[in-house]
Amino acid sequence: MINLRFFLIFFSVCILLISCQKRKAAAVFVKPEIEAAKSEEKKNKVEDPNGIVPALYYIPILNVKRLNCQGQRKESIKNIRGQTLAEVCESDYKTCIDQGACLLNEKGGLRMINFAARRGKAPLFSDKIKKECPFGLGMKDICLDPYYTVAGDLNFHKLGDVIFIPSVRGVALPNGETHDGYFVVRDSGVNLKSGARFDFFTGFDDIKDEGNVFRRLGLDNKENRFRFEKVSGEYATQVRVKHNYPKLNKKRLREASKVLKKSMTEAPMSLSQPENDIFW
Repeated sequence: MINLRFFLIFFSVCILLISCQKRKAAAVFVKPEIEAAKSEEKKNKVEDPNGIVPALYYIPILNVKRLNCQGQRKESIKNIRGQTLAEVCESDYKTCIDQGACLLNEKGGLRMINFAARRGKAPLFSDKIKKECPFGLGMKDICLDPYYTVAGDLNFHKLGDVIFIPSVRGVALPNGETHDGYFVVRDSGVNLKSGARFDFFTGFDDIKDEGNVFRRLGLDNKENRFRFEKVSGEYATQVRVKHNYPKLNKKRLREASKVLKKSMTEAPMSLSQPENDIFW
């Protein structure tokens, strides 16, 4: 009788332990797609549902001294007269179109080319860039200013408008400056279709580089939404004067000179591609 009672108690305890173990295992299991969704939720920053929809753009530096496309097709970059300005590999050609410009490191030196117009579907470029605009041109030949330029929809904004983004204030920039959070609209783009849609310009710093400070902030992710406000009046005037709009201030010109000298001394690459270690 005692043995039977002991057996029943032992059997009940075993059933209970097995049941608890199953419940514990079930609680730990999470479908991969659910886990991925949670990860994405953590990644996205939504400060304001109606806030800025951001993206980044930059000037890729292409070393074309020794062009070896490794199976890619060569593409001709042409000007508005149909003349060939340079030949680059297919992937770099697409990058130049996407970014609106590129800096060519050629045997004869450096040459900036900027998107000028389209003839049908064919993009045409110009290499007639003003010396006072070493980072390329925005709309109406306005100089682009790295980390302080935004491209916006000109149906909602005017060139020279100033916007303030609180999340950018205090960010350390590659040149040692601390960002004040203010940007000037110097450019536009075909994909900008909203008053809250802005592209942020990062000079020669590759937007795919994990070290890009604006990428680390999340300004490369169109799923993010950042608070912003439009600045007007005397304070907007002060911001434009500080950055010598529509040109560049002397400090920025000195920084550009250093970058260009460094890029000229870079070792030739076997395939034309962005030189990602260049900082403005």
